[in-house]
Amino acid sequence: QFKTIPLIPYFSNFAEALHHTLQIVSALHDIIYYLVSFSRLGNADNSCSCIGRGAPDSHLTADWGGSEGIGAELLKIQHQVDRLSNPSSPEFVGRLLQLRRQVLLLQFDTAVRHLIREAFLSSGDAAAFQSVSDNMATALPLLSDSIQTDVFSLTLPVPQPLEAQSCQAQMMYPWRSFIGCHGLLPLHVWDVPPIEYCMQLCLSGLSDRSRLQANAAILGVSLLMEDVLNSGREAEPVRLHGNKDDLLHDGKPNEVKGFFISYQKALLIQVQSVLKGFLLLMKQLQVFKESWARRRLGVEVSCTDEIFYPSMKSLAQQMGKERDYEILVYGTQSLLPPPGAAEVDVKTWQLHKLLESTECDMIRMVQRRINRELTLVVSERTRQDTHLPTELWKKVPLKYSLSPERPQIVETFIQQLMDGVEELRVSQGHLQQCLTHLGSSLMERECCCFLLYSQFYERILQQETQLLYQREQVHVLDCHLNRQPSSTCYWQFMYNKVSVLCRGMMLEISALQAQVAHLEEERTSLEEQFSLKFKERYDLLVRQLFSTCIQLKARLDEYHRQMERDVSEIVNRTREEGVDRIIKLKKKYGCTKDDNSLALTLVHELSQENSWLTALLCKLKAWNRWRLVVDDTTFCFAQREITSRTEALRVKMIAEEEVLFLQEELDVARQVLTRCQAECSSTKKKKKVLHSTSAQEARSRQELDTYRVQSLEQMRADMEDRERQLQVLSEQLDRGSRMNQLERQRSAREIRQVRGRLHQEHCLKQEAFQQVDKLKNQVNNMEAALSTCTSTTGTGLPHISWNKERASLWIWDNFPDRQFTPSRPCTCSVAGQIRSHYTQSVSRWSSPSAGMVPTTGSSLYLHLSAVG
Repeated sequence: QFKTIPLIPYFSNFAEALHHTLQIVSALHDIIYYLVSFSRLGNADNSCSCIGRGAPDSHLTADWGGSEGIGAELLKIQHQVDRLSNPSSPEFVGRLLQLRRQVLLLQFDTAVRHLIREAFLSSGDAAAFQSVSDNMATALPLLSDSIQTDVFSLTLPVPQPLEAQSCQAQMMYPWRSFIGCHGLLPLHVWDVPPIEYCMQLCLSGLSDRSRLQANAAILGVSLLMEDVLNSGREAEPVRLHGNKDDLLHDGKPNEVKGFFISYQKALLIQVQSVLKGFLLLMKQLQVFKESWARRRLGVEVSCTDEIFYPSMKSLAQQMGKERDYEILVYGTQSLLPPPGAAEVDVKTWQLHKLLESTECDMIRMVQRRINRELTLVVSERTRQDTHLPTELWKKVPLKYSLSPERPQIVETFIQQLMDGVEELRVSQGHLQQCLTHLGSSLMERECCCFLLYSQFYERILQQETQLLYQREQVHVLDCHLNRQPSSTCYWQFMYNKVSVLCRGMMLEISALQAQVAHLEEERTSLEEQFSLKFKERYDLLVRQLFSTCIQLKARLDEYHRQMERDVSEIVNRTREEGVDRIIKLKKKYGCTKDDNSLALTLVHELSQENSWLTALLCKLKAWNRWRLVVDDTTFCFAQREITSRTEALRVKMIAEEEVLFLQEELDVARQVLTRCQAECSSTKKKKKVLHSTSAQEARSRQELDTYRVQSLEQMRADMEDRERQLQVLSEQLDRGSRMNQLERQRSAREIRQVRGRLHQEHCLKQEAFQQVDKLKNQVNNMEAALSTCTSTTGTGLPHISWNKERASLWIWDNFPDRQFTPSRPCTCSVAGQIRSHYTQSVSRWSSPSAGMVPTTGSSLYLHLSAVG
């Protein structure tokens, strides 16, 4: 029918429609296969062995969804298809189903790789964890979209770092990319993923309780996906900068990536894309986490404090909650993400931190490699050999040291002399032969020693020559600098030196290039020789294969012709027999007008014969098909045999090359072994010397220890004496401190007493001054009265003249703290008894040592009376 299509220029439309149809069919097949396989995961026995033996509902458990779960998922997919913007478009439907298929497989991958193993670790089930870890290494790669390599893709791979399924690889290397993606036989159906087998393999070996934990972990992945959708954040895996292959949208990099206001109003294809991106992000995080753990800690599972805390701290800083997060972490022992952080951001920041750590490790590895290569180049450049260094890629040669071997001359002579005899009966010829061999051994030993010492002296001479050359260069440089103090001569000399070094390096580079070219020529010649050898070896085989194919085809054609001849002969013979039977029947029954009975008989016989011929034809067809299948099988076996022979030949060639390489390494190892034996003998001698010196050092150390013990004992005795002296001094110090304290108390008491006496004297002096002021006033009053009396009485009265100035001087001498202003002198008549009484009263009142306490009643008085 396709040959009758008139619109041949639009055949691409039919190809596109067929492509979309195949996409829809393959996605639906994988989705239904996954749902049925997931429902069968609850069975403890192997569900794969039960396929096709009964009804599928008998093998489905309700805990894992069952038939109701399969129906609900298919109904959900139907609703999603109906809600598309263009439900009748096969492109949109196929894309939605492909994304849903990838989401389901990634969901199971994430659950097995991360949550199930984490649940087993948290519950302490180490056996289940190890079982899942061992099985997922085989099962999960088959469930993913990664390319399964075969022999043909390995022989012609895509150059790194390109991937076989990338757009850039398809543009630059289309044939290699096609072989890497589809294999050399793309029409052979081999890439159908065994979904149920892989899922059962991941959970094989688990108990019923462990399977329930695995089911809960898978449901946990569904809850995580719902949280991602509710958060409204964009989720996509981490890709290389500048990578045009958008894994998130199936090779369409110009897709709109924005995520939207709510889950209900979002487009279904974009929702599935976000879920796929989140699951790929979690898968990348887990893979990089395990890689980091193996690289850093040497284990399969790691505690991610070194990665989790810095990444969460950076996320909190971006969210502006750094201080709150520090308080949260400080208050709890476990590490938690920042409050309010989305799961997508948490995974993304952890993955970025892991990528930074991986990049730092790669940089350190490259730096170590560069340092090692630079060290190798510098060691080759500074070696004391005048030949060109054309062995830069080899290992560093061993340091030369003179270590002559001890020849086994005497042992060999005794062994040869006593060879095959138990008693010492030596014939003359045998003795002569042994002596001859002994002489030759001695001469060989002398020759070896001469060569060894001559090489040693040559090395010493080369080293001394190099040192002399360097000293001469330094001397020439000093002479030039002394002659010309300017730096032009020095720089000219340095330029000459650099030019010499550059010429030497150019010579070395040219020698290396020549050797590389020579090795390339040898490689091309070896490849040509191998190709000719393979052609000669397989030419006869290929010719036999072609001749066998031609013979088989000729036999098949002959068989077809023979079968046509046999069938035509059988038909002719049958026709003749039928005609003969018809004639016989006509003769038997006679020719009548009503031939119904005859026709019925003939029809019955012909139907029986037709059924027999039909059965025979079916047998011939079955035999023909069987023969075709056998031919195809033999051809496949022959092709496999050819490929296996080529592989065996390649392996044999590699083995021969490895044997040659190992032979060379064995020769080098033997040389190194001889040197090591020589070094071992010298080391033994040094060991003896070191043993003697160590014994002497041990004796000296023992003597030193005894002397140290004696000195320590003496120091201990001295310390005890000093402690006793210190104790006595401390007692004396305590006694002196107590006496000082008592003295201080006594002096303080005396000071308090003196202060009290001084206070009493101060009070007495104040009262005396007050009495003196009163007496002064009284004297003034008396002077005034006396002056009036003298003016009235005249000179007839006897009087005594009182000098006020003398009284003031007496008061100044006795009371210096008080100042008086002497007034004019006055004369008064006072009795001599009164003056003596005044003097006694003042002297008695002014002495504090008498113990008098002056009062108002005992105040000093001066009795002045007029003598009439």
